[in-house]
Amino acid sequence: MVLLQLTEQEIKLFEEAFKTVVQRRTIQFPRIFFETTKDAFNIYKNFSEFQIVNFWKDIADLCTLDRQRAYKFFRFTYSRQFYTDLNQFKQQIEHSVFDILNDYPEKDSTTHLRIWKRIWQDYYSFGLHYDATDQYVRNCVNKYYKKKKTDEIQTVQQQQQEQSV
Repeated sequence: MVLLQLTEQEIKLFEEAFKTVVQRRTIQFPRIFFETTKDAFNIYKNFSEFQIVNFWKDIADLCTLDRQRAYKFFRFTYSRQFYTDLNQFKQQIEHSVFDILNDYPEKDSTTHLRIWKRIWQDYYSFGLHYDATDQYVRNCVNKYYKKKKTDEIQTVQQQQQEQSV
């Protein structure tokens, strides 16, 4: 997952647009005016489906960005600051993934999803960023099977050497 970059000016416009649109869509009266984007984010994450309709279009219009670009910037890059730092849990998650994968001798099309569901169930309460954690688990799964394949090739080569002696 590539982090989407915006200029400093675009980020400032995005932040103001985000706070404005969240403020406009709050159902609380009198409406809240947010000092920080984090305050707005805390309200946004509890929005109903009705409050989300055209949300990113409204932000894009206010900050003159493409709707998809505004949404992806928020989802994959900007929103990470509001979650617990994944780096604090990377070693634990990798160990958990590797432990679970011991029960899966072969990787198939459902391996990542099955592992992801178990990891997310165990780590959800830590407040980690969903997409960043998903990508990290995917990387751990790939690392596990790559290491496993490398180890198997080395074992076969060692056996061949021993037989030739």
